[in-house]
Amino acid sequence: MTDLGLPETRRVLIERELKSLYDQHGFLTGDLVYTTAKDETHPLHDVVFDVGPEEASDRYYRLRARAVVRLVKVRAMTDGERVVTLRRYPSVLTSSGSRAYMDVDDVKADPATRELRRRELLRELQALQRRYADEQEFFASAVREALAADG
Repeated sequence: MTDLGLPETRRVLIERELKSLYDQHGFLTGDLVYTTAKDETHPLHDVVFDVGPEEASDRYYRLRARAVVRLVKVRAMTDGERVVTLRRYPSVLTSSGSRAYMDVDDVKADPATRELRRRELLRELQALQRRYADEQEFFASAVREALAADG
């Protein structure tokens, strides 16, 4: 959903409108864009309000259900005997290619699932490194702070 599947001309229009909002307010928030786009004549309206109310509410409740699953945390000991906080039900890429939430103990206990999760986490870390390559020092310090805060 990164580019929303929009043609380049629409993305240019969106960029212009967001720049205009930024220039007016000095910042952007989802709420600011939402409130602005509520005006049916605004160029961002059809991009933000891209589905009807019934489908939008269904999407919202599905997102909310996933957030509820992610609420449950457990504390666990690492191999290095450091205590960390983990999601009880991490989202795991299954062998069939779909995603599912699985109990972290089941993920650790099953070698195939554990390996899939390990590879996925490694890909995510590599993607973060690529994303922040131009901000390497910032990335390195953020990782150090996160690790220090967890320990």
